[in-house]
Amino acid sequence: MFGVDSINTLYGSIKLKLAILTIMTSVIFSFICLFSVKSFVNNYIVSNLGERAKELSSNVVSKLGYSSFEYDSSNALAYSSFNVYKHRLGEIRKTSDLNALYILKETNNKIVYIVSSFDSYKDFYGLGNEIDDEIRQAAEAALLGNEYVSRKPVNVDEEKVILCSCPVYDRSGNLVGAVGMEFGADVIVSLNKKIKGLILFLIPITVGLIAFSFIFLKKSINDITEEVVYTDDLTKLKNRLAYEKAIDDANAMIKKNPIGDPKIGVIIYDLNDLKIVNDTLGHLAGDKYITNSAKIIKNCFEHFGKTYRIGGDEFATIIEDNSPEKISEALSGFEKAQEKYNIENNSRPFIISIAVGYDYFVPGADLNLASVIKRADEKMYKVKKEKKAPYSRSPR
Repeated sequence: MFGVDSINTLYGSIKLKLAILTIMTSVIFSFICLFSVKSFVNNYIVSNLGERAKELSSNVVSKLGYSSFEYDSSNALAYSSFNVYKHRLGEIRKTSDLNALYILKETNNKIVYIVSSFDSYKDFYGLGNEIDDEIRQAAEAALLGNEYVSRKPVNVDEEKVILCSCPVYDRSGNLVGAVGMEFGADVIVSLNKKIKGLILFLIPITVGLIAFSFIFLKKSINDITEEVVYTDDLTKLKNRLAYEKAIDDANAMIKKNPIGDPKIGVIIYDLNDLKIVNDTLGHLAGDKYITNSAKIIKNCFEHFGKTYRIGGDEFATIIEDNSPEKISEALSGFEKAQEKYNIENNSRPFIISIAVGYDYFVPGADLNLASVIKRADEKMYKVKKEKKAPYSRSPR
């Protein structure tokens, strides 16, 4: 049988392992939360900018018309309406706080700018110039009929921007080109502010869940440990290990206040003729004797303190109420409970007979519970000898 120290070591090991498991679970949960928030933010940004890009694209078509998507490479700069389109596009760009706004079209197997919100001679944004590689993916997507929003900032002209593009169809449903736009990276900052509150809200919740999980798991560890390690399998009462621990705790309390009145006592029980029952009727009958006796003991004395099975046929209750009158009353009820059981179960091949003795801690005379247990044990054996005669016959 394990000693108390061994059980405490096992208990500590279980606590440590489950504490580590709790921390690992909490960390994993935190990462899941953070990734979920990150995914939510990213999807929110893409969705928000996608809707805004469609609105701006519709606005461009409304103010410039489908004719703005026409392109004559031989006479592009002389195109009569070019400056008008450029001006209108520039107004939309400024009022929409965009870094760039342009109309794109595929011609001669190249994707080129038709109208840009920039000066037509600035770098590669000029009328009819082929687009830059940084925006090619967005342009190709739109010219294939797909809306596009970059999921992270892209470097264009040494500036971080979010690229968006939308396909444009004429009234007949033909794809005539695309509207491309570049949102400054500050858009992401403004959108992140909208979800910052959510992140700040999730952090204390996560911390709270970690703390709650640890507290809950710690309590569960205590419950599981007590249930598995300190419980007698047969009777479901506390076992000898739990009894020894309770005695140690009581002695520690006595040591702190040796001259006080700790109101502690011990009741010792012994089942008469258990060996005869086991030898003649078998251990299943013996187990019945033990479990039914345990129920009677618990029912009669549970309000005085916890009851323990401390041996094969021995039980003990650590008394937490030093009232001899109440104990005497309980002992009388205990004898009646045995008699009642034997009458109601007269078909059983055995009778229940339990010897009992008790004593209290005496401040100034007792140093600990060892002497109290010894006196209670002596009284129990005295009762056992007196009680043995009526039950000395073979069990029924």
